[in-house]
Amino acid sequence: MAFQQEFGGHSNATSVTRADASQTLAKRLLIVEDDIFLTLLLEEQLADMDYESRQASDVAGALALIQTEIFDGAILDINLAGETIYPVATSLSERNIPFAFSSGSGRAAISGEFRNRPTLGKPYTTNDLQRVLCAMFPPANCR
Repeated sequence: MAFQQEFGGHSNATSVTRADASQTLAKRLLIVEDDIFLTLLLEEQLADMDYESRQASDVAGALALIQTEIFDGAILDINLAGETIYPVATSLSERNIPFAFSSGSGRAAISGEFRNRPTLGKPYTTNDLQRVLCAMFPPANCR
């Protein structure tokens, strides 16, 4: 792919490889959260950090998105109106897609097999979100 810019009548063509382009694209995250206000807040925070996001509010919707779309990572609410997120976590693990949990109950609420995953405690700050993203995608997001 070549991009061409004109400067005072002179053209300067720059070749960009696919590898170069992929490094400049925003990471795409799946947000699985049943609280619309938390979802909107998280989407806005991620957009401010140059992330793209898609949202699901239940396990079935999240699994459908994982089957049809490509994600670089995910942030998963543990409890979705009484439904646990673990089928989604298992699916992401099988695909080697990094993810973090979002919980108001702390690490104790996380199933033993997933306790090593980063956790975003509710309520959280932008700095907390940045810390979790750094854990998911080191060192690119560590500042």
